[in-house]
Amino acid sequence: MKVKYTSEQLDQINNSISLVEYASKYLNLEERNGEHWAVCCFHDDKDASLSFNTEKNAFYCFGCHTKGYLIDFVRRYHKFSFPQTIEHILSLTNLHLEEVMQSETYEFLKKTSRKEKEKVIKRDYLSKNVMNQYTKEPIVEWLTEGISQSVLEKYDVRYDKTVNAIVFPVKDITGNIIAIKSRTLYPNHKDMGIAKYRYYQKIGTTDFLFGLYQNRKNIELAGDVIVVEAEKGVMMLESFGYTNAVAISTKVMTTAQIKLLLGLKCKIILALDKDVARDEIYKIASPLLPFTKVSYLYDTENLLSKKDSPYDQGLEIWERMYKNKIKIR
Repeated sequence: MKVKYTSEQLDQINNSISLVEYASKYLNLEERNGEHWAVCCFHDDKDASLSFNTEKNAFYCFGCHTKGYLIDFVRRYHKFSFPQTIEHILSLTNLHLEEVMQSETYEFLKKTSRKEKEKVIKRDYLSKNVMNQYTKEPIVEWLTEGISQSVLEKYDVRYDKTVNAIVFPVKDITGNIIAIKSRTLYPNHKDMGIAKYRYYQKIGTTDFLFGLYQNRKNIELAGDVIVVEAEKGVMMLESFGYTNAVAISTKVMTTAQIKLLLGLKCKIILALDKDVARDEIYKIASPLLPFTKVSYLYDTENLLSKKDSPYDQGLEIWERMYKNKIKIR
């Protein structure tokens, strides 16, 4: 009979043994700045990319992106099944756990026990001169909202007169243009059956962070990254003086985006729209928490309108919310 565990029990198991002490029996660990590093045992590694965080009893490889807690490490290292993993850990501890109802955490671990097969997207990148077909002119609508002309120029924002829309290039981490995205200027776009935002090309999957190519050095210098939903938010924050922002371009963060964020090796600040509830913020943050510190902005003082972003009401409100950001862990 299959034993099922609550999230509380799985937490107990994950924290029952020091992961660093356990891993040190099998790997040569080197301590650097409070963390322990080893040549990764999950891929052909030469640079000691596998990091162990003693405070969170977690591990993460910056090379192959394998991550998790004690259960994950034991299962992957020994190539155990999930039940074998639990049995092995319990044999090393004094924990005695009874069978209980199945939990969401158990389901998650069961799904991730199989090796992930990520879909590889092959793209034909656009020409570096692709934006030349659009008009260079002041984007009055966004200038009025507070985005500076210099920022619009930095992100190569232009006007597509054929469809009356603002357009800008979407780039990957190396600067290749993946697609062109537009924002319609028709106020009655819903009645016209026109989407507010749309890509001119198929992107396949959201495996990029808007602004990362332009702002990576600023993020490294700041030691943290501000994550917003919309590309316009990156431009607005830069006009406020915050040059360490990226956009997920959607409300759901993909696995590829999580890997990009963790690869920055910095603190993460979630500045999502007001209509994203706290439980959704925690759900978005949960894959990041074992490996870095995460904070979020939340409108506890009712400063924003129903669907506003934290930057929509101007610099003063943004800085007030930013100052009062809430630490998750």
